[in-house]
Amino acid sequence: MPATTPNRGYPYPLPADPVDVPGDICRLAQAVNNDLLTVQGMVQAKPMAQMRSSQPQAVPTAVAVPGTIPLTPLVFDSVDFDSGGYTNITTQPTLLTLTVGPAYWVWATVRFPQFTKAPTEPSVTFRVTSNDATPLFVDNEMFQIDGTVFNRTHTIGGLYIPTAGDESIQALVAHNSDNPTEVFTEASFGVMQIRPVA
Repeated sequence: MPATTPNRGYPYPLPADPVDVPGDICRLAQAVNNDLLTVQGMVQAKPMAQMRSSQPQAVPTAVAVPGTIPLTPLVFDSVDFDSGGYTNITTQPTLLTLTVGPAYWVWATVRFPQFTKAPTEPSVTFRVTSNDATPLFVDNEMFQIDGTVFNRTHTIGGLYIPTAGDESIQALVAHNSDNPTEVFTEASFGVMQIRPVA
């Protein structure tokens, strides 16, 4: 009587079994085929999206307000991909709108500018927040006055599980240049669902 493999249950003949090479091969092929159909149903493309800004963005200098950090949302003008319906460039070019229930991996990138008029302690803040302004991921950079770490791409992100009322997220920047505005470039903002709805 044929035995089966312990892990996937594929049939194979034992030495004492009657010789039936075509039948054994057929049974094994059918078992593998059925198993692959099952596995294929388990492995599905994850809903994901990424927006991109093709144009440089002029960001005004942050004005110090006690207890606050004024931030400017990055605006996106194109969608690289969106298989989850998370983007709406026409009406919400700064937001990714998620669904309560799943967990998401979130990422955002932007190239910090070389300040055209640097203060004594130049700095840039890069942040992803939920729609109630709660900071989710933050990168605060203090630069050398010679600008050696300016003009480079920064990436922030991590795991986010939205709750009711906090489904939308956005990427924001702030800086303290002595110039009225500085230009940020190469911005992108994306999300991938990593856990299905329970």
